[in-house]
Amino acid sequence: MNYNVKVFLSYYLPVTVLLLALRYYLVGQAAFPDYDSVRNWEIVQEVAQGKFQNVFHHRSPAFFLFYSLFVPLITDFHQYIYINALFGIAALLVLVKFTREVLGLKPWEAALMLLLIGSCVFLTYSGRFFTIESPSLLIFILVLKTYYYRFLEHSRKKLYQTLLLVALGLALNYKFLSLLPVALVLEVIFRDGVLNLRTAAAGFLILISPYLFFALFSVAVGLPFYQFPATYSGMVNFTAKNPAQRSGKFQADFFYYFKYLFYFESPLVWAGLLGAVLALNDAFKKSFNLYGFLGWVCCAILLGMSLLLKAPRGLLFVYPLLYLFAFLTLRHYISSNRIFIPLILGSVVYNLYRLEQEVYSYSKTSYDDVARYLQVNQVNKIAGTVSLGLKPYLPAGYAYEVVLKDQDLNTLKEKGFRYVLADDYRKVTNIKEFDYLEKQPAVIGFKEPWWQSKLIYLEHSEFTGLGFEETLALRKEALSDTFQLRLVKIP
Repeated sequence: MNYNVKVFLSYYLPVTVLLLALRYYLVGQAAFPDYDSVRNWEIVQEVAQGKFQNVFHHRSPAFFLFYSLFVPLITDFHQYIYINALFGIAALLVLVKFTREVLGLKPWEAALMLLLIGSCVFLTYSGRFFTIESPSLLIFILVLKTYYYRFLEHSRKKLYQTLLLVALGLALNYKFLSLLPVALVLEVIFRDGVLNLRTAAAGFLILISPYLFFALFSVAVGLPFYQFPATYSGMVNFTAKNPAQRSGKFQADFFYYFKYLFYFESPLVWAGLLGAVLALNDAFKKSFNLYGFLGWVCCAILLGMSLLLKAPRGLLFVYPLLYLFAFLTLRHYISSNRIFIPLILGSVVYNLYRLEQEVYSYSKTSYDDVARYLQVNQVNKIAGTVSLGLKPYLPAGYAYEVVLKDQDLNTLKEKGFRYVLADDYRKVTNIKEFDYLEKQPAVIGFKEPWWQSKLIYLEHSEFTGLGFEETLALRKEALSDTFQLRLVKIP
């Protein structure tokens, strides 16, 4: 048997199965965990039917086009989550294999590193969403690996390959733009003649290639050729308010991410953060090495994201590097396997404990019960406050309309809608338009534990513009609710 195959089967495969189990556990009993997941599911169905009006939603056309291919094969919407989680696991496998190749780690060390990184609370949590995070992480790790070899080999070809991967990333996640200034600093420090005017011109063409491709695509499907770049206009509008009355792109809670790491991730991430900071000393030396390279990328992204509106997903690209540095830093200072291995395994167990506390215990949904109640009582028109969570559970032909403003509810009443689902997701998003519905008698109420999860509140702090403590205080206010889903007659 080939040695690499033997290593994979003996070491990587068991860990991979375990990490998938962590991401899949109780998913079948849960609803889509947020608005974006359901909206993505809706758009995928539209694209599969040849309707492309929303294909550039969130500037992620590649996501919708890719998943539209699976529509004929999907029998349950949870299957999209199962597929999507595979990208996140693949990203970690690539990262660990790359690190092992460069540093010469033993197979058991690499497997232990994979287990530690893969048990990260946020990476496991985000692997249960139907959003762009997991595929984005895979592309980022491929960018990281290819760009490292560009410097190691002084290779123009590797630079072009890196830019091609970034271009692919831009068709999925606009945040790949944030990697360009990080890379530019490295190009200045390690000037080796690879980046010149000719290379820069070719690189620019590579980076705009997704916009050129989707300009042609847009024309082919009857949309304006500028549709894709036009979606970026919202990013530079600093004054418009969203439904939560948040405006601007910056948030002053500079310690937000450090608080998140303290309360939700393994204590070992602090060793990782220390290792990344210490590695910066290598980053600014003329001798290029993996530690300095990863240390600069990790710290630069962390610093940049600390200035903007924040949510735990803002550090998507940082979490794997923090856990990687935690492993390498502890391995460097602890030579005894009798101490090192239990320490890593203890950290994994701690993360499992946090996952049970913050994710699994909130997983059971009641949206399916709401849908059954509506069917039994022949209610086939219903409004919902802010949330799309009920929609995947409704039979075909049922009308479900999301309302963000009270006037929308009045309009729907005129169209024959008699009921509104007062959904506590509106509290997660801090949209207070429908607070008065709490005073209305409920026809029936259902519990939806997910809308009391700390993590889902924090994930929406980018939307609300609130800081860490303010977000958790908002969540605390909602804990007194007996029911998170209340069916109410439209007043």
